[in-house]
Amino acid sequence: MNPVIRRRLIALVPTLVAITMLAFSLQLLIPGGPAEVLAAQSGGTQSVQDFERQLGYDRPWLVRYGEWLVNAAQGDLGFSYRTGTPVRELILDRAGASFALVLLATLTATIVGSVLGIVAAIQRNNRFGRTLTALFGLGLSIPNFWLATLMVGFFAVTLGWLPAGGYPGFDNGLVEFGRSMIMPVIVLALPSSALIARQVNSAMVKALESSYVRTARATGLTKRDVVWVHALRNSLSPLVVLLPVVVSSLVGGAVVVESIFNIPGLGSAIVDAALQRDFLVLQGIVLILALLVLILNILADIALGIIDPRVRSASA
Repeated sequence: MNPVIRRRLIALVPTLVAITMLAFSLQLLIPGGPAEVLAAQSGGTQSVQDFERQLGYDRPWLVRYGEWLVNAAQGDLGFSYRTGTPVRELILDRAGASFALVLLATLTATIVGSVLGIVAAIQRNNRFGRTLTALFGLGLSIPNFWLATLMVGFFAVTLGWLPAGGYPGFDNGLVEFGRSMIMPVIVLALPSSALIARQVNSAMVKALESSYVRTARATGLTKRDVVWVHALRNSLSPLVVLLPVVVSSLVGGAVVVESIFNIPGLGSAIVDAALQRDFLVLQGIVLILALLVLILNILADIALGIIDPRVRSASA
């Protein structure tokens, strides 16, 4: 096994323990525990202490954490305090909308950001390339909630071209699904597109000005071969490392975007669970998303080892 991958897998164990402990501790960090919520719902027929005993909150924290961890490892994340729905079912029900949003935003950000970064690097010595590079910083600085409000007001309210919100899925056809996702995907993908464009641009400029590219030019290769065969391969290696960070930021940004566009995904479920103090739902979603980001980081290390020969030689 590759030493880099082996080290990451070894480091995975304490990281998983830290993630599960943090997820389980959310109920201690947010004021008003589940017992208080259930006592308020009961209309005073049962006290907070009664519900604490029913929920096992009178036992030591470590014992409760151990039980929750064992159950979570078996796929049992508990039940929603509000609806009684199993948390696993709620996550599966909401995951589809979030997956579609984040996947489309990731593809959009990667394609648009990579193309713009490459173009800006090739045109770095003229006004067009310098303008593109300046726009990357602007894209990073635009708040997604402001852009979402602006786009809804213009494209949905003023022009009526796109729906203001909602998620029809594929029930109403691919066209309606696409129309409903255009604005959320653009809002979510814009900052990541700018980040990828800046990273690809920097790596591409470095590659184009490197000695091996100058040597390739001296051997008589065409500009297209130099750019697309030699420079591009080396400039895309940092993108592989950046993608897990991009996906993580998109998952975080989806919380705001889903709330604004009324998309029933995991992001809006986190907001609802936090406001309603539905801690088992909150714990379950945070745990799943953290595990997803962790897996993406490991896959990025594997992919980087395949793409970049310097990583393979360093770990040999």
